[in-house]
Order: sequence, then structure tokens, then C-alpha cells
Amino acid sequence: MSYCVHLYAIDGAKLAEAVGGRSEELLAAARENLRELFERDEEERDGEGFSLEKTVELLVMGDFGEEEADYLHGLEALCQHLGEPIDLPALEDAHWKFFGLIAPLRAGFETPLPVSVPQQGSRYKPLFFPRDGVQEILATQPTEIADGEDRVVGAARLDLLDVLESVADDGLDVIGFYG
Repeated sequence: MSYCVHLYAIDGAKLAEAVGGRSEELLAAARENLRELFERDEEERDGEGFSLEKTVELLVMGDFGEEEADYLHGLEALCQHLGEPIDLPALEDAHWKFFGLIAPLRAGFETPLPVSVPQQGSRYKPLFFPRDGVQEILATQPTEIADGEDRVVGAARLDLLDVLESVADDGLDVIGFYG
């Protein structure tokens, strides 16, 4: 089984405003900006199931009544449109150990997403690191690879901590999706 991890630097408040904000301008801009992603989704689905483009539309319009829609997948697409992807090569190296990596960072810091969307049936799990909680997370983490810590996981953890701090310093939050 393979896992993927995608992280975005984003303003959580703007994301919360976008979901259910019913903005036709936002929807048009997202359709243009995410055209390649929507086309790839269409090809992969081969016309079957619920489209990512329609799911993004439902999110923007605040319609959460479609049981077939993967709202977390749509939320990730919206984050891709509204935020900036975070590239962490070390995290890619450790992606198969991601759950062990992220657990200590989240311990005691379970933070709900800045927006509530249905999550049932999604292949994704969300992560949210609000900018105002990053210093608390940093204070609990070793600043170097710990004795006995897997070197790949340790390097990814340190890179992720650096990114969390940098993004928070820029006044943004980090939202992620894994699965």
C-alpha cells in the first residue's frame, strides 16, 4: 500500500470563508487554475463516480448533501488553489513512515480543520497546524535527530518543524492531507 502526503501553506480563515461562501468569482478562478487537475481526475475516473470539479463546486456553494462526493479531496483541491504547496523532499523519503512521524507532532495538539466538511468515505485524512499553535509544537520537539530515532523519520521531522515555523512566521497555517 502506498501513501501520499500533501501539505499547503494557507490562510485558514480565508479557506473557511471560501467553503460555503458561494463566490462565483472564486469558483471560476478555481476552475481555471485547477483545469489540469480536473482533466486528470476526469481521465482517471473514466466518467465513473463523482467528479473533483463538481465536488469543489459543492464546497464553494456549501452543499454537503452528495454522499458520493469526496469532500476532503475537494478541500485539498481548494487548498491547492488558495494556498501554496509545501515541497518537503525528506517527507517524501519518509512517507511510508508518515504516521510515526506525525503522531508526536500532533500529540496534545489535535486541532480541527478551520472548516467543517463531511469526511466519511474519503481516502484522505486531514491535518491542520494553525500558526498560533506552532510555537507550542516546536517547544515539545527535539531539535536534532534523537537517539534511536529512525534517521529518515528524524530528518523529515526536522524539515517539517522548520517549515511549520517558517510558514507560521509568514502568518499562514499548514493544512495537509494524507492517505
